[in-house]
Amino acid sequence: MGTASGGVATAAGLRFQYLAALDAVLDALDTTTDFLFDSESEADDVVDFAIRDPDGNHLLVVQAKAAVDGADGATVGVAELLEIAARLVAIDSERYRVVTNRRLGPSCGPLVALFDGSREPMSAVDLVGKLPHGSAASVVRILRGLGPDARARLRRVEVVEHIGPDALGEPVIARRVAAMRRNNASAVGVQASTVLTKYLVTEMLRLSARREDRSMSRDQVTRLVMLEDTVLASVLGRHERGKPIGSPPPVPTITRTALQQAVEAHLTWPPVERATRRLVITGLSGIGKSALARAYEAANAGRYDVRLWIDATSPATIEADVRGFLGDALGDRDPAAAFRSVVEQSTASWLVVFDGATGREALAQWVPDSALMDAIATSVDSTRWSRWHPVGATEMDDDEATDLLLDRLAMRDLDERSKESAERLVRHLGRWPLAIELGAAHLARSGHGLDGSVGYLDRLRERIIDDRALVPPDYASHPSLLAAVRIALEELERSQDANLPLTGRALLEAATFFPESVSMRLVATTAATSRASLTVPETPDPIDVDDACVPLHATALARRSTSSGALADRLHTNEVVLYLVRMQLDQRSFERLAVAAQIVVDDFVRSHSEREQYAAVRAALPAVMVAIDRCSEAALLIDRGLLTIGNIAEFFSVAGEFRAAGAYFAMELATLDRNAIDAPSLRAKIQVKRCVVLLHLGVDTDDQIAVVDDAVEQVERARSLLEGAELQQLTFQLRQVIDAISMSSSSPTAATVGRWRAALVRWSGTATPDHHGQAEIEGHLRRGDGSAALTIIEERLRSAPPAYIAVQLRAGRGEALALLGRWIEARDAIVGAIVSAVESGLGAGTLVSTGITILQLATTATLTGGEPEARAAAQSLAREIDGVGVELPQDAARLVLYRTALAADRGAVGRVSAALEAVDRSALVPTGLVRDVRFDHWTIATVGRLIDARSACGGAPAFLVDAVRGVHDHELWIGARGTTADEVGRATELTKASASWRVGADGVDIVLDDGLRRALLRLPLASAGWFSGPDLPVVESVAQLGSFLTERPTTCTVLVFSDLDRGTVMRMPLAAGHTAAQPL
Repeated sequence: MGTASGGVATAAGLRFQYLAALDAVLDALDTTTDFLFDSESEADDVVDFAIRDPDGNHLLVVQAKAAVDGADGATVGVAELLEIAARLVAIDSERYRVVTNRRLGPSCGPLVALFDGSREPMSAVDLVGKLPHGSAASVVRILRGLGPDARARLRRVEVVEHIGPDALGEPVIARRVAAMRRNNASAVGVQASTVLTKYLVTEMLRLSARREDRSMSRDQVTRLVMLEDTVLASVLGRHERGKPIGSPPPVPTITRTALQQAVEAHLTWPPVERATRRLVITGLSGIGKSALARAYEAANAGRYDVRLWIDATSPATIEADVRGFLGDALGDRDPAAAFRSVVEQSTASWLVVFDGATGREALAQWVPDSALMDAIATSVDSTRWSRWHPVGATEMDDDEATDLLLDRLAMRDLDERSKESAERLVRHLGRWPLAIELGAAHLARSGHGLDGSVGYLDRLRERIIDDRALVPPDYASHPSLLAAVRIALEELERSQDANLPLTGRALLEAATFFPESVSMRLVATTAATSRASLTVPETPDPIDVDDACVPLHATALARRSTSSGALADRLHTNEVVLYLVRMQLDQRSFERLAVAAQIVVDDFVRSHSEREQYAAVRAALPAVMVAIDRCSEAALLIDRGLLTIGNIAEFFSVAGEFRAAGAYFAMELATLDRNAIDAPSLRAKIQVKRCVVLLHLGVDTDDQIAVVDDAVEQVERARSLLEGAELQQLTFQLRQVIDAISMSSSSPTAATVGRWRAALVRWSGTATPDHHGQAEIEGHLRRGDGSAALTIIEERLRSAPPAYIAVQLRAGRGEALALLGRWIEARDAIVGAIVSAVESGLGAGTLVSTGITILQLATTATLTGGEPEARAAAQSLAREIDGVGVELPQDAARLVLYRTALAADRGAVGRVSAALEAVDRSALVPTGLVRDVRFDHWTIATVGRLIDARSACGGAPAFLVDAVRGVHDHELWIGARGTTADEVGRATELTKASASWRVGADGVDIVLDDGLRRALLRLPLASAGWFSGPDLPVVESVAQLGSFLTERPTTCTVLVFSDLDRGTVMRMPLAAGHTAAQPL
């Protein structure tokens, strides 16, 4: 139990015992055999629990051997394991089991191999020759105390070692409980199954505490595991499956039997295999696709742990919903890759609905192939859905259509005449769900109910659209639907005073510039601004918005929903409704709304970015880009719209998402070209910003040269139009880019750089001052002067800079601390910067490269001096960076390489070798941000040599010894400053080892081997530790030792470790008979 108190040790042992008991009971429930479970054995206290048949015969007896420290604590020795097994087999049983969370000692292997299920009595002869001398006597004593029958039963002992991430614990049992309940059609989710597991552990404790009758029958166990859903739900307070994540439509009250059966026929059972099932519901707008998906989701809630509803009307809306779902767990990872990873690795079952998808291609990157997942898409496109099972949604049948109408009118018992009126009306409306909703809303508002259906039919005939140019594509065969929309719009117009600050009609008109599901704030502000001065967005009073929404709901033209997250108040409309509203707008109104929409979205992006409310900006991006696209398509783009695209690009630059920033800058240029807008000053600014982005992305130098050339040309062309400060700022930014490119190994020609620099001189003799000292800090860091950089950074941080500057300064502080060898502080600084950036919505992309630079420095310190603090900091920092996600290929390759290097001396040789092969060497090329990649290739070579050395020693762990203290009286004194006392202690356990000396080009190796374990101690010839090279200083004492051993290889018989971290000295005797050494 290690150093834990008796109470802690007892608690840990009992917890593991009860979990092991639950695991065995669940195994028994998977069979058809009747059984009794005993929590304790009265026969022998070695039995922690047992399973018997109804006649009392033992089927299984178990001891659970636990420790507080688990796999990190003391190992189970062979004598201890045999003693437990011997006591178990004193009881006559079909099977025996020893369950432990401790590691089995190396000498247990031969014993476990004899637990083979045969009936032959076990003999001491089978073991003694395979065990260490110290264990053999104990084994013989134990076996002599057993009779032949007991020694035969020993063969039926099973040893279960619960080690690693899937070790026995509440999550493992909870997953088993959830699976068992689902297989019996009983609902339980991940959280509920965890609660139920804790309840079952408590029942085990209660059972064990009885003075008598400590047994449970199969039926009793089944009742516990299959606890009624209602009971479990009441314990949780709210059934965890009660509400899906996202903004789904209301649950439909009318069942479309045939269509729902078609869906369920494909999704017959809960997802039980890691093979994603895909189903798409297609049909025209207003046919009820979303309602059908919602009906399936609500009716089958018990099948899924996670139900997620995603607005799939555009790539941006999908990304926004996924970001909202993943939250802080996303970090700076690619949203699609992160989402797939979460779903693929999850043990939960998933239902994901992609509502309003444009096609299969739009969903390909979001839907993993191997997951416990059902994916349902709804789409108006019925042609591009290979690999998706199609269900075509068509008109309702007569009964469903009539039921929907009567449900909306709250009518049930009808006379024959009323029923005929209802049937006639729904047939005229084409049994189209949207048309019926609109018709029912009209009849309800009129106060006449079905008695008004005749008049409504007449109005429908009068409102048929004759002009085919006004009919939406694909809807020409549904005139009654369009007529119903027209009537509803007319009633909406009449329902509110046009002089009110805001009307429902105004909301719908503003909504034509946005997606079908959009933030109410953006729509309402656009509507209000279009009526005002068109300069400053007019934010309407919330009460006015509420009043305007009332008739929208009453006419069934739109609905409003709220959920958690940024911009959660949303307006949901319909494609057909928005199309007809757009067609009815006169040109002047349309133009005013287009201008208003651009003013509103530009103000939203800019103001929220300035206030560092980045989550709100992300949430609004889908709607913002739809508005800009629609204004551009109508040739109504104004400066504010163009600036919005640039502001979004700036937002992604600040967030460190340079690929997205580059895409939006390119989009801004393309928009200028498409709309034939010259704007020399704007083009110059965009091109300079693209230069900075490409520098971060590490693209080919040729591409960078082309973009810089274009930027220089654009600035030159706009020079007379740019204000002095603007020109100086562009000059400063270009100077940084040109300096970085010219220092790369594949830099442009001197003539090209000279031409660029001549332009910089023409524009401005000096650049704009760097108010936050970024350039000065960067210069100190590149020169390796951590102390000077740290002084400036801490001074700038005290001045409370903006958030995006502050996180950069904190990251620079981490690099400065790393240069000073303050590894833990350096790790905490960069991790703190990443956390701060993620929490503020900035994203961590711009900090990842800095983090990897710090990782490189720590890895270097580990490989050159074996510094334990550097290793610990590097390993934890690598995990943090991996959790955040890496966007750039070069950063990803360096992360894999450094993690591999950190494991090269102690990790499993096969895994290290495979990881080294996985390093993408093609990505390790110079860029503007990483100019020198020689260290990376040096590291690859070093890891390769280290793997070869360890492989020659059977994969032995390798320890770096930093110096030779001398040879005195057959004792070799060596220093172990870089190796912890615990590590040396493990090596010195090999007290009966034989040793061999190897003198090679890299230094002197001492190979220790006692037949079961090996260790490789290296005294490096070069001062750079594991690294070697012709230009590195030679460690003279190692060179002298190499010569000494070459001449007298058997002279040294004792190793003395001195100067350990704990100040201890360890002596280790070595056997004679060293192998001949090779000269250095």
